[in-house]
Amino acid sequence: MAHFDSEGVRTVRWKYIRYIECEPPYEQLFDLKHDPGEKRNLAGLAEHAEVLADMRARWKRLGREAR
Repeated sequence: MAHFDSEGVRTVRWKYIRYIECEPPYEQLFDLKHDPGEKRNLAGLAEHAEVLADMRARWKRLGREAR
């Protein structure tokens, strides 16, 4: 099985994962309230675009702070 480095952020409800070695980067978004087993990736669904954008922004902000 291939291994790809990932980074992510989470809130109480949402979990965002970004596989940084893929081109283009592969993203996952999970609603931990309704899908605690993280079985359904919501990143590609239009109805979750705002949440995805917010979680991307959190990830970018944390990345800048860590450098």
